[in-house]
Amino acid sequence: MVVAKKVEPMAVRRTEAKRLIRECFRSRQLDLGANDFVVQLRISMGSGRSRTAARDELNQLLEKARACHG
Repeated sequence: MVVAKKVEPMAVRRTEAKRLIRECFRSRQLDLGANDFVVQLRISMGSGRSRTAARDELNQLLEKARACHG
């Protein structure tokens, strides 16, 4: 898993973003099945977004992906 330094310059926040992504995937592992996914951050986690908001957004996207790959 890679989080670009260009999007998230601080190593601590890059690690936090990776941890959050892993956590979301692990919690939905059975629902997602054996598919490959690419998650690309477009804005920094530190740009006023809370961890909860980021988690909710990622969970919504994973739900949408699950519905498509059903």
